[in-house]
Amino acid sequence: MARVVMVLSENWTLISPRDLPTLVDLALVAEAAGVDTVMLSEHVVLGPSAGAAGRMENPRDYAAPGNQDPDTPWPDSIVLAAAIAARTRELRVALAAIIAPLRHPLLLAKQLATLDLLAGGRLVVQPTVSWAAEEYAALGVAFGRRGAILDEQLEAMRAAWTQTPAAFAGAHFRFADVYCEPKPYRPDAPRMWFGCAFPTAKLEPAQPSSRERIPGQIALPCTPAAPSPATNWRRCATKEHRSGPPTRS
Repeated sequence: MARVVMVLSENWTLISPRDLPTLVDLALVAEAAGVDTVMLSEHVVLGPSAGAAGRMENPRDYAAPGNQDPDTPWPDSIVLAAAIAARTRELRVALAAIIAPLRHPLLLAKQLATLDLLAGGRLVVQPTVSWAAEEYAALGVAFGRRGAILDEQLEAMRAAWTQTPAAFAGAHFRFADVYCEPKPYRPDAPRMWFGCAFPTAKLEPAQPSSRERIPGQIALPCTPAAPSPATNWRRCATKEHRSGPPTRS
């Protein structure tokens, strides 16, 4: 049976971007219609270069790097996901994608664990590094180090989720003897998706070793260029990687 994933956070052409309760209602409609997962993307802020490649003429086009109006509305995805999780019962809620390096790993671990409990294990997290250098500059995070930062974050969050007390020591983050409660719905970590597509890899990539130690992940390979989403998915759908979104487990 085919599983349908609905991109929910880019529906500002259907409803007012300030009418977030109706966006939550759309998630309820999606659940009733048999949709498996709703996806929420994010930006914290955008700068002028968000539209440097030419802003999309049709506001319903795919929101890609460089084609967005900087004042495009991006509600806080974690807050919106919490509202959806509280109103639904079967629908999976995917933070796909969440720009992890813009947050401290202990804060993000706490937020995701709380959300996973609220969703009863229906949360899926796709950590990403994104593309907007101005966004990183505004938040005081080194854009060129975002891959290495994400790599450390995955290790640090796993420590927070599986250790009591927790400790981690890295180049960007360090903590010891801390208690991060409550833990996620599962005893290891929320379910995670990974994947990427970059025209040029101008970042320090995260080490695969750390990602392999995150339980419950579905790792999708990086592609050397940025093809269409359909083409990229076909490339990812190998025998080792499922032919569609992973089943709820």
